[in-house]
Amino acid sequence: MRKRRPLRLLVISFLFLTALLYIILNFPPDYQFQISNFKFQILVPALTVIFLFTIAFFSFVFANKRRGILIACFILGYLILKLINLAYPFFIVLLFILLSVIELMFLKRK
Repeated sequence: MRKRRPLRLLVISFLFLTALLYIILNFPPDYQFQISNFKFQILVPALTVIFLFTIAFFSFVFANKRRGILIACFILGYLILKLINLAYPFFIVLLFILLSVIELMFLKRK
C-alpha cells in the first residue's frame, strides 16, 4: 500500500513560504535586529525560514522526511557557499556527493 502524503506538511510549507515572502518584502538585506546584547542580520532568520520551508515542502513531495532534510541541507549549503563567494562547481559537487553518501548510509541501515 502506498504512503499517503501528509497534508499538514504542505500547509506548514505554505506558512513558511508566506513568512519568507514577508521577510523579503518588508526588510532590507542589511537590516539588523537586536535580542538582548546580540545584533543579528535579517539573513539569519531568512535562511532559517528557507531551510524550514524546503524541509516541509520536499518532505511532502517525496513523502519522506529524511530526503526532505537532505535536500534542504543541500539548498542551505549552496546558499551559504554563494554567500561567502565559494559557489564553484567543485564545491557544489562535493556538497552533493557528501549528502548522497549520507543518504546511502541511511539506506544501508534499513
